[in-house]
Amino acid sequence: MLRLTFIKVTSLLLLSGVASAGGNELYINQIGDYTVIQIQQQGQNNIAHSDSLGNNNTSIISQTGTGNFAESVIAGPNNTVSILQDNNDKSAYVVSQPGKTGNTVAVDQTGTGSHKATVSVYSDNNSIKINQTGNTQNETSVLFSADSTGPSDFTLNQAGSNVYGNAGYVTQTCMNPSGCTVIIDQQ
Repeated sequence: MLRLTFIKVTSLLLLSGVASAGGNELYINQIGDYTVIQIQQQGQNNIAHSDSLGNNNTSIISQTGTGNFAESVIAGPNNTVSILQDNNDKSAYVVSQPGKTGNTVAVDQTGTGSHKATVSVYSDNNSIKINQTGNTQNETSVLFSADSTGPSDFTLNQAGSNVYGNAGYVTQTCMNPSGCTVIIDQQ
C-alpha cells in the first residue's frame, strides 16, 4: 500500500507599528518514502533546512524577504527539491548523497539582493535547473560526481546587472552512455 505523507510549515513574520522582530529558523529531518515537505517563510532572517532520507520524496522551500538561507539534503533516489527565493540575500544549498539516482533539483532566485546557489550531486541520472534573475550578483556552483556514468541534465540561466556580473562554476564527468547536457545562459 502506498502511503503519502504531507508536511506543510508556514513561517510568517508580521511587523506592526514600531515593533521589531527577529529571525525565523526551521529544521526538518524526515525519514520515509513518498513524503511532501513544504516550507514557506516570509520576512526577516529566513533559515530553512530540509533533510530527507527515503525514496520519492518532495521538498519545497519558499522564502520571501531578508535573510533567505535554504539547505536541502537528499539521501535516497527519485526525490525532488524545489527552492524558491525572492528578494534580499539568497543562498541555496542542495546535496544529493552518493549513489542516489534520479533526483530533480530546481532553484529559482529572483529580485533584489545577492543570489548564490550551490548544488552537489554524487550520482548519475539527475536533473538540475537553476534560474537567477535581478539587478544583482549571481553565483552558481554545481558539482557532479567524478565517477558519473550516465545522464546528467543541467541548465543555468543568469540575468543580472553587468555592474555585478554573473559567475557559474561547473564540474562534471558524465562519460556519456547517452547522457550529459549542460546549458548555461548568462545575460
